[in-house]
Amino acid sequence: MTNEYDLLRDHEHSEWYIVDLRTLKDINVLFENDLQDDPNEQDDPVKWFDYAKFCLGYDMTEKAELLMHKYIGIVGLDSRLDLIMGAMNLQNGKNKEAFQHLHSILEQDWEHIQANLLMGFMYKAIGRPGLSRKHFAIAKVKRMRELSQLQPKNNAPKNFRT
Repeated sequence: MTNEYDLLRDHEHSEWYIVDLRTLKDINVLFENDLQDDPNEQDDPVKWFDYAKFCLGYDMTEKAELLMHKYIGIVGLDSRLDLIMGAMNLQNGKNKEAFQHLHSILEQDWEHIQANLLMGFMYKAIGRPGLSRKHFAIAKVKRMRELSQLQPKNNAPKNFRT
């Protein structure tokens, strides 16, 4: 990347990229050393999660996925982590793993807005437009009801007399 900026004679961006890359490597090394220094802190789940968020911020998704697996190994899996893992797998093109995580959320709560949106994106990516529209519609109706922009369902029969 710095070579590309040098070819364009854009020294300001070239220097910025080098500084940013060095800073990223320094922070990465410091974080890894900090996790390995104290054996008691290796099982500190907050550090693994923070480091995974850091890696996601710099588009190091494979490393973030490994760190999330370590975090899940310590803490256990819940719906929030299922959603994060589903989104990361979907971003990396691992549709089967994403489906497993998102499906486990939807088994517990079929109206979960974020899980339905991610399932819609996944089905759209694999070429299943019918299922994609279904999950987008579920998320849309749920959100509209939360915002009181859609009337609640009336469960009374149409010929009901009081």
